[in-house]
Amino acid sequence: MGQDKSKHIMNRREFLFSSSCFLCFLAMPFKKAVAGIPSVTGSRVGINGDKTRFVIDLSKEIDPNIFILKNPDRIVVDFPQIEWRLKEAQGKGLIKKYRFARFNKDTYRLVLDLTKPAMVYDKFILPASATKGPRLVLDLKETKGAVSSSNFSKKTTIKKPIKSIKETADTKVFKKKVITIDPGHGGVDPGAIGVGGVYEKTLTLAAGKEVKKQLEATGRYKVHLTRSSDKYLKLWKRVVIARKHKSDLFISIHADSLKDRRVKGASIYTLAEKASDARAAKLAAKENKADLIFDEKLEEQPKEVANILLDLKRRETLNSSKIFANGLISKMKKNKISLLGKNHRYAAFAVLKAPDVPSILVEMGFLSNREEVKLLKSSSYRTKIAKTIVEGVDKHFS
Repeated sequence: MGQDKSKHIMNRREFLFSSSCFLCFLAMPFKKAVAGIPSVTGSRVGINGDKTRFVIDLSKEIDPNIFILKNPDRIVVDFPQIEWRLKEAQGKGLIKKYRFARFNKDTYRLVLDLTKPAMVYDKFILPASATKGPRLVLDLKETKGAVSSSNFSKKTTIKKPIKSIKETADTKVFKKKVITIDPGHGGVDPGAIGVGGVYEKTLTLAAGKEVKKQLEATGRYKVHLTRSSDKYLKLWKRVVIARKHKSDLFISIHADSLKDRRVKGASIYTLAEKASDARAAKLAAKENKADLIFDEKLEEQPKEVANILLDLKRRETLNSSKIFANGLISKMKKNKISLLGKNHRYAAFAVLKAPDVPSILVEMGFLSNREEVKLLKSSSYRTKIAKTIVEGVDKHFS
């Protein structure tokens, strides 16, 4: 009798919605999990009114990354290497169905297709017991309007299913993607000087801070600035900062200037040994000269960093940079940001040469164009650009 009561308490604590929970799949007993590689051994969905609980049985505790995708609404759970022997399954309540696949060499992805816009309002781990492995629990509830994931930045709590289970010591934190934002120029290097005497370094810093603010507001990203004040920073140091933080993306922000004051529109640049056109080559040469401002030669930088700047063998990184650039351009078009006719260009920008960090350079517009200067000096327009960059980042990681 006592054993039955204890079992009932565990079930009630684990599901919370026992009146309508159901067992979807159980792939294999916990004791048969492959040693060394975490395994998903089962999953359950429970509902109660408009609230839905999703439970994943694990062979060991895992620290996944959780975020949302829209159109259609989905919740994505990215795991490191993991064994998943369950088939695609139909859900219930807010979960229409869920599916799993290997996303890339380092990521295994679970997708929860939603019936309505929803958010994960609570997430926690039930520790392993003598007979069960740990369980990752996601509680979902409907949101009004757009899907939200602002709570993903909260720490995952660890709860005891019954008093006899010892709570684990560490609190799990869901991993965020790391983004480094690089406001171009700074300090003694003003960059382009535009109509009315506006400095490129001032606008890029303001824009960079706004992008950081909006990215962090999503709860999905950890964001670093290469500079947060008006200071000079050599190009290779910007690359080092991105790599030091193990960045998933590097975004350098600039604003160009030309003799032809009629030219206007934003553009995106990615790295290539051979420039896409004469204008791209000229721009790269001009930007790369920033490291010579104190009459220091590029060859005098640390040997390790010099090797990094010359290493163009990371084809995967270059391809990822191009994919990100194209995705961001599509978002700019959607948000009606003025673009150059040829808006994706490429050249040998020193600041884009991290071999293991997908990198792009965003030219927000031309400071030689009076109309564009007026826009870029406007905080509302910079907010619009930042919002578009956030959408581009979201699209990239989807």
